[in-house]
Amino acid sequence: ETENMKGSTPLNIMYVYYHMAYTGGVVRVLSDKMNYLSLNGFNVSLITYEQGEHPIIFPLNTNIKHYDTQTPVFPLYKYNIWTRIYKQLKINRVFRNRLQNIVNQIHPNIIITIAGDQMSCHAVTKLNTKAKRIIESHSINFETMNGIKRKHKNILHKIYDIYSKRTISKFDALVALTHGSANEWKKIIPTVFVIPN
Repeated sequence: ETENMKGSTPLNIMYVYYHMAYTGGVVRVLSDKMNYLSLNGFNVSLITYEQGEHPIIFPLNTNIKHYDTQTPVFPLYKYNIWTRIYKQLKINRVFRNRLQNIVNQIHPNIIITIAGDQMSCHAVTKLNTKAKRIIESHSINFETMNGIKRKHKNILHKIYDIYSKRTISKFDALVALTHGSANEWKKIIPTVFVIPN
């Protein structure tokens, strides 16, 4: 695939994720993928929204462009649920506008984000762009996406799940780690590819 890039205009690939400030497995995998693509002739950009002044934990190729929208959500957890929802909606709007401005500069061909990062996923589906929108899953299925399977869901959990599934279904394709996982995700989004880490 990378050989086909020779002599042609390289694709612009944009990744959107919370931040790259911790040593988790997803961050390591994303770093490896971005470095691989950059070293093989693709134009790669990384957009985070709460990186702030924290260093990127795994080194990235110097050709990778990094933008941080400075729209962190972690300070919201000190508020009660209703205040947090109100403030979250305001931050979502600012993030989408700043992300749109970056897209207008970069003109990506492909935009990739991660299932479970709801703020990025929702914003990507709202962008005015011709780019293909790809969502990567690092979970077995929707139920385990947030790390736990809720046995007793309250009304807010149910609304959140419906909203999340609807958001995922708007992507052009989902990338799963295994064929078993792919079969689970096909219940939500029809186009699923399997690419192991």
